[in-house]
Amino acid sequence: MKLTLLSLTLMALTAWPTESLASTTHQEEATNTANLSGKALNYYKYATKGDAEAQYQLGNCYLYGHGVEINYKQAVDWLTMAANQGHPRAQCDLAVCYANGEGVDVDEKQVVYWYKKAADQNDPLALRGMYLCYAMGTGVEVDEDKALEYLIRSAETGLVIAQHELGVEYYNTGNPVAAYEWFVKAAEQGFARSQYELGLLYLDGEGVACNREQAAMWFEKAAMQGHAGAMNNLAAIYAQEGNYEFAVPWLERSANLGYIEALYNLAMCYKEGKGVEKNLDKAKELLKIAAVKGDYISAAELKNMK
Repeated sequence: MKLTLLSLTLMALTAWPTESLASTTHQEEATNTANLSGKALNYYKYATKGDAEAQYQLGNCYLYGHGVEINYKQAVDWLTMAANQGHPRAQCDLAVCYANGEGVDVDEKQVVYWYKKAADQNDPLALRGMYLCYAMGTGVEVDEDKALEYLIRSAETGLVIAQHELGVEYYNTGNPVAAYEWFVKAAEQGFARSQYELGLLYLDGEGVACNREQAAMWFEKAAMQGHAGAMNNLAAIYAQEGNYEFAVPWLERSANLGYIEALYNLAMCYKEGKGVEKNLDKAKELLKIAAVKGDYISAAELKNMK
């Protein structure tokens, strides 16, 4: 039964929320308070008086349509007002707007400018944003040392995605011990991907002593959150112990999510009658699905069964 190999790669730039370059020509639309309701109307009252937090919150109302129709131009106007007053989260959101290029042209220099403003205030998301910029050359030259510096700072604030990515970074650079430490921090916050990676480290004895019980525990935690790879690997551990009555249900759940290894493993259960009644037609059906997804092992097995 196949177990998924540990595969850790640098995450790409995430989908950034959105928006346009701020101007000071918001009054005509914004002062039409008939378009505002609920919290948006309340934020507007204070935002027009110069309150940075209210400006930031109103900007988000326009971004996501809370109490007002989505209007990216208005969102950026209000976010810029807050950002110019030093509001770190507004600065971070502006960077996202420039990265997405909605309402404004994409401007990588502005992405870096606003992320740097917020990062200088130790904003966790901005620190991660600067990491991504330096790691991927967005608005700056690629600089792995600076990227790592910003990622460490972000992870140290407790930002779970940064902790996971730092674990990825350390693993990819040959330091599984440090990777383990950061995966633990993220996993203990309930981050499924880190729980899954922890399971693999325990299973393979990388960065920590090999411990199948700990591997199974972390796989189960991730599986309970819908992680298809963890479901497959948990099933594989049960199967290797001969507990197919526990293995098959997890394989079914993973296969239903389209996970290739689970499709293959479940097909083998049907082929051999382990945990289920032997059913060659069902086995072929599952192998065909995996083969169509590009799994050459399933394709070869399917060919041998004809």
